Amino acid sequence: MKNLRPILLVGCTAVGKSRLAKELAELSPSVIINADAIQVYNCWKILSARPTEKDMQSIRHALFGHVSCYDQYDVGRWLNAVELELVKAKKLNLRPIIVGGTGLYFSLLLEGLANIPRISDRTRIKSEKLINVDFELLLKELEIADPKIFTVVDPSNLVRVKRAWEVLKQTGKSIRYWQQNSLPPLLNIDMVHPIIVWSETNLINKNIDERFKSMISHGVIQEVQNVLNEVDYNTEISLGAFKAIGFKEIKAFINKEITFSTLETEMICKTRQYAKKQRTWYRNKFYTWKPVMINKSTNIKTIAQDIDNKN
Repeated sequence: MKNLRPILLVGCTAVGKSRLAKELAELSPSVIINADAIQVYNCWKILSARPTEKDMQSIRHALFGHVSCYDQYDVGRWLNAVELELVKAKKLNLRPIIVGGTGLYFSLLLEGLANIPRISDRTRIKSEKLINVDFELLLKELEIADPKIFTVVDPSNLVRVKRAWEVLKQTGKSIRYWQQNSLPPLLNIDMVHPIIVWSETNLINKNIDERFKSMISHGVIQEVQNVLNEVDYNTEISLGAFKAIGFKEIKAFINKEITFSTLETEMICKTRQYAKKQRTWYRNKFYTWKPVMINKSTNIKTIAQDIDNKN
């Protein structure tokens, strides 16, 4: 049926994918489903640049701010939630628009997920401490216990190294074993309209600069302060919510460890670096997806109409 085929929108931070998703949703009855690993947390309304309350009231949204900051959330739980949202969308005759910048979410949505048992908080805390205090020991343990994975994992990719070590310690089996016993994908690439949103680097950087100013004016420092009033350090280092770009920098500013000027410089620099890393991921993983370019002269409504006509 026309307009019910799911649209997948991936793009780096500040590229304009959320605006495009909004325009698409206004053309046909839709639900916008979040695919950003930080926007799931209820405490980071400003820090994660979630859609505004006005947007979320006028257009149906799902999986935004539905998880406690003190909860351990992962891609497996996200996939389970997306499956439920896809069922709801079908019943309500809504077109799913899955939008976000977390490339891993999209990859596993289309490729399936390794059925790995849940990693305990104790194991996660231990891996975090090793990464921060003795990363060489963590690498050595991985090399001795799982040499096949060690030879293929990039030691500079802390997320992958950490994950491989945690799975090994938690289950006693290599992550490769679990990957070979994976669950089927929720969606097939032929069942969706996959779109990757691009923009010029200068424009993305400009958007990142403006986003920082907007976050400050909307009270992001107070938002972080409110969370710090409730959380202790041991909890903080083990949870995904506190890996949000800007959290550590704002925390340091609140504690008077850095000036506002340094806060601005570091947040903007780290966000730009992250956007660059995202773009590299997308080029390697999503090269078959339909590219859409957004620049200064782009009419987002026209792009949305073109996508809508072809969907």
